[in-house]
This record gives sequence, structure tokens and C-alpha cells, in this order.
Amino acid sequence: MSDLSVCRGGEAELLSCFEIENFSSPQVQAQLRAGLGMCPAHARRLFDHVGEGHIMTIVMREALTGARAYVKDDAQPGSCPTCEGAASGSRRASQLVTDGLRDPAMVRLDSQHQGMCLVHVL
Repeated sequence: MSDLSVCRGGEAELLSCFEIENFSSPQVQAQLRAGLGMCPAHARRLFDHVGEGHIMTIVMREALTGARAYVKDDAQPGSCPTCEGAASGSRRASQLVTDGLRDPAMVRLDSQHQGMCLVHVL
């Protein structure tokens, strides 16, 4: 997998995907450097999820490497890779709903259903 945007699901699934297979990916490590690590909320949730150890060491190493480059080159930091992954998932879900509304077969199936949860549709 190349980055967290390819992981499916909500925040907990993104963090699990990160823990299981993405933390060692060069692309994810580049995202961590560019974003100066993760945002405080996601860094805390990741720490709560994985505890201390090699995964957090990698996150902190990449964050510090990115911070050094930021100070040295006066570059603009990127965003948190977990925030980007969640935003990508929301866009995908939105597109699926929109595509489904264009498909007459899907509209027919939806009309026979009791309804959809507005929170999940949004």
C-alpha cells in the first residue's frame, strides 16, 4: 500500500492499517515528514492504540526529520496523513452515493429500503 488514503474505513481502521502495514512504507514516512508527524489528536489516538514502541519511534523520527527540514528550508508543512486518509475516505463514500443515485437499479433498491442514515450519507 502506498499511503493511508488507500486504507478503507473510519479513523480506527486507518490507525489499524497504519499499525499493521503502512508505518514502514516509504510513502507514508514521507507523508509523516511533510506533515511534521500527525496532528495532536491522531498522534494521541495512535499512541493509545499502539502504545510506545517501534511504530511511535518511526512516527517521531519522521516528524523530527520533517521539522528539521521545515526550519532549515522554511517550507510549509503538509497535513496529517491520517486526516488526509479520512478525508479521502469521505470523498470516496460521497462519490459512491452520488454514483448510486445515477444508477436506476440502485435507485430502485434504495426506494425499497427503509431509508439511509443521514449522518453516514453526509
